Amino acid sequence: MAKTKKTTYTAPISTAIPQNGNRKFAPRADIVLLVSVTGSNPNGDPDDEGRPRVDLDGKGVISHVSIKRKFRDTALAYADSEIGFFDGEENHNKIFVEHHTIRSQQVATVLDLNSHPSIKTVLNAKESENDSDNKKSGCVSREDRAYAAGKLCETFLDARVFGQSIGTIGAISGPVQIENAVSVNVIDIEDRTISATQVANTAQQKQKGDHTFGRMSSVHFGLYPIYIHVSGIRAKQTGMTREDFERMLDILREMYEQTNSSVRNVQFEQMFVF
Repeated sequence: MAKTKKTTYTAPISTAIPQNGNRKFAPRADIVLLVSVTGSNPNGDPDDEGRPRVDLDGKGVISHVSIKRKFRDTALAYADSEIGFFDGEENHNKIFVEHHTIRSQQVATVLDLNSHPSIKTVLNAKESENDSDNKKSGCVSREDRAYAAGKLCETFLDARVFGQSIGTIGAISGPVQIENAVSVNVIDIEDRTISATQVANTAQQKQKGDHTFGRMSSVHFGLYPIYIHVSGIRAKQTGMTREDFERMLDILREMYEQTNSSVRNVQFEQMFVF
């Protein structure tokens, strides 16, 4: 079976998004977000038993996936709060990539599938257990692809900002690209043994008594610059506005403070926008 090339959306997206004559799109910009880590684990590596990520030079690493997750979690927290962060525009600032959500169902909730049958056919095939050529993105018409991308960008903040893969329907190229954050310094990782007074089950209690032991790893100190690039051209294509850009800056400033814990304590130090 021949492989189908995934479609990356370009100009047609903006034609499907309601336009405002006074609307200003996000500018081209380079952002440096400087964060520090002291005595905590900013991003565990599942290939190294959850210890802090490091590169081959011994410098600490925070993955771009982790950074985007913090952004999305903070945006969700603000949307659910009463501080009015989105000023009544919650329906245009939802988050597409949430924990424990099925993307095809997220897509189906915002699209008019009856008016766009090729999308409905693909989503139904994806829900089926039987493999089918209907799962190919080529089964979705050009007009329906543009409609789907436009509607998702209109509804979801993270789709306008980061872009989004929407499976068999295609992919949206976002204006904001985030690099993996690599610490300025070589980091020292401290490993500590911790004990818990609760055990998971009766068998574990018989084996280990009333206590069980684990390991906690943390970075002694690390200074991490996060490099973020914003494309003004792609902002016009996805409909990322100047207001979205300013909200993004606010979320970037606050996201680690809003998502910190005793194990993962990252402090915002400074932000530079060029």
